[in-house]
Amino acid sequence: MSRRPRRNAHKSVQGQGGDVEVGRLHVGILMREMGHRGDLSRAEHAEACARSQDYPYLLRNVTVTRPNQAWATDISYIPMARGFVYLAAVVD
Repeated sequence: MSRRPRRNAHKSVQGQGGDVEVGRLHVGILMREMGHRGDLSRAEHAEACARSQDYPYLLRNVTVTRPNQAWATDISYIPMARGFVYLAAVVD
């Protein structure tokens, strides 16, 4: 995510052409009114991490000796030129 969401949104609006003229500060006001935010500040990020749950590692003392005994999964969001795709992986 961008560290400067207001500037990027302003560039996006200006880049669309037409007779739209809007100032960067006005874009920031509109974003705030709609509830859009950029990245969390370091303090907000630290606070969010402190509130998050810690999930125990359930395989710590388990020896995996056969197929289908333990699986790992992951899902990723991949931006493309025309939209995005999700990539899901499952490993046995």
